[in-house]
Amino acid sequence: MASVMKSCTNNPYSFSGLLDISLSEIISPATSANTPLFNCDVWEHAYYVDYRNARPEYLKIFWNLVNREFAAKNLS
Repeated sequence: MASVMKSCTNNPYSFSGLLDISLSEIISPATSANTPLFNCDVWEHAYYVDYRNARPEYLKIFWNLVNREFAAKNLS
């Protein structure tokens, strides 16, 4: 899963001090102190039935579905 999260202030692993990007199936945004902005499941089980091997097409459609207002609210 790819997760974009607002960093907590005491996160020593934060890339920018504002956003964290996690590309791990082990680390869930629900188990961290960070605030999730959005998640995208990029493993084959998430898109293979509809898109076969076309992960780029799946991601293009994903960006049309992201609730930007929700992400912006959680970022502020």
